[in-house]
Amino acid sequence: MNLNNAFVKQITFQLFVFSLLFSLMPFVRLLIGGQLPYITEAINLAVDFLQRGGHFADVKHHLVLAFKHRPIYLFLLWNLFLAWLPLYFSFNLVHIHEKHKAEGKPLNGIALFSFWLQALLWLLFFPNAPYIVTDFFHLQVKSINHIPLWYDLIMLTSFSCLGFALGFVSLWQVQSLVAHKWGKKIAMLFVNIVLLLSAFGIYLGRFVRLNSWDFFTNPVKLIGEVLNALTSFDCLGFTFMMFIFLSCFYTLLLSYTLMIRISPKEMMQCPPKKK
Repeated sequence: MNLNNAFVKQITFQLFVFSLLFSLMPFVRLLIGGQLPYITEAINLAVDFLQRGGHFADVKHHLVLAFKHRPIYLFLLWNLFLAWLPLYFSFNLVHIHEKHKAEGKPLNGIALFSFWLQALLWLLFFPNAPYIVTDFFHLQVKSINHIPLWYDLIMLTSFSCLGFALGFVSLWQVQSLVAHKWGKKIAMLFVNIVLLLSAFGIYLGRFVRLNSWDFFTNPVKLIGEVLNALTSFDCLGFTFMMFIFLSCFYTLLLSYTLMIRISPKEMMQCPPKKK
């Protein structure tokens, strides 16, 4: 079973193109809202301040004019970058697996350490991909600066769908690795555990404001916040509902993947009648 096949690479390339296109949307929004001139002037003043010691108050003034009472969505670019990391780590896992499989050698030593380190990083950063759907919290129904509601709605939906696709393609890769090693039933159990942990991680990120790298930079705080969250009814309710939501979307992705890999002729063929 070749996990690093052309089909996955084709999907990844398409997602990369979509990422480039969608990344322009927050900047177009700045232009529509009339915020770009203030930001440009603030940047020019900041450069002048660093070079010749201008007035920092002027920089602050233009930034306030640009962002006061005007929601911006440049954070979507950062969230999209984080959503790409699980796919990067899953590709590394597949590469290590396929390389040693081709050589006929078992994983050991540095290769084994690298594999499990990539697996840990993949698990820690995986919730960042579906996390983007919670950015709908920033959606404001009231139109501001002539920015139509439909533009923000389409932009947030585009980033959310892209985040789901990036995360679920990486999950499919890791699921295939698990299925190759331990079988399909264990792989499906693995998927459900990952989606449940991811739902919990999304809660920690959105409401507790924890980050994936807190596992390394601030583990004591992380453990404390996790224990507190597990006693919260809101956390348990959110985790359960998000788990159902993620499971449904992942099932739809697998169904879509199966459909596009079957030719129309095969789909139209009827099963033979039983005599």
